Amino acid sequence: MVSRLITAFAKIKNSIPEGRCRTGSAVMDWMTGGYPAGRITEIASDPGVGRTTLGLTALRENEGIFIDADHGVTRERVLNIAGRPVTVVRTGRFENVFEIIVKYVEEKNRGVIVVDTIAALHTHDINESENTMQAKYLSLNMPPLLEAVDGSNVAIVLMNQYRYDPGKPGVKVTPGGRALKEYASMRISMRKYGVIRDVSGRRIGHRVMATIESSKICLPSKRGLMDLLWEKGFDSAFEIFYIGHQMGLLKKRGGIIYYNDTPYRYTDFINSDSFEALKLTVMDKIYNNGINFIKSLEDTHEQSSDQIYGRNSQEVR
Repeated sequence: MVSRLITAFAKIKNSIPEGRCRTGSAVMDWMTGGYPAGRITEIASDPGVGRTTLGLTALRENEGIFIDADHGVTRERVLNIAGRPVTVVRTGRFENVFEIIVKYVEEKNRGVIVVDTIAALHTHDINESENTMQAKYLSLNMPPLLEAVDGSNVAIVLMNQYRYDPGKPGVKVTPGGRALKEYASMRISMRKYGVIRDVSGRRIGHRVMATIESSKICLPSKRGLMDLLWEKGFDSAFEIFYIGHQMGLLKKRGGIIYYNDTPYRYTDFINSDSFEALKLTVMDKIYNNGINFIKSLEDTHEQSSDQIYGRNSQEVR
């Protein structure tokens, strides 16, 4: 049975709706249908939530480059998350980043470019405040950038970071002014949702809630939960379990999971042939049916993502 599942899974592994690039996360693919090629996706979060890990995860599934404006990734982290060598470019200037993007589109014309983060970029103009400088530069240069990538097979993923608005105490905003909000085809927010502990009670990661804040190419306001294990990256087994539960393919009562009316504990289930069958079904529905499948399930996915699934998790307020 396992060999049949592996063969069937191999046939759908690289499937994705036309004009999209896989995100590397099953939950993100389920929510968005993949990063749109020839367009810009903005992903924003507070520091330490997992946006850099998400960017490197996308490069596990696609060709591309990682532009490290934060100067925060190491070779060991890239290999651990992406699973292979990835081209990492370190620069903190808008001019260099935009030049790299245009050159890559002209030469490669496929894959994903991740910029981490917009909040760390600056220009040669030092006479403006940082926020004003970023907003002005993006307002002037986003239109020609979009013109350069339009119609290409390259997805641009711009990471951003929430900051407190100095003029509005307690209100968080993202650098880049209105230009980035207007020109991004999809805007996603990420926040910590819970703490993950092992059987001994030691903290080993945290739960992340991703929300589509606005989108021109898929359903907005969709939410999904992901488990970020600090030593390994996003937990793909939990993502399959979570999507399967949202699709109604399995049930959960207390600490027991019911799949085809057979009871399992979580750790036993993810190591069983039944989990491989669930994985095949979930991946087939996401990648073979694409965004039309996501739209058709909108009415059946109205369950709140507030429920904690699987492991021992404590909500973070």
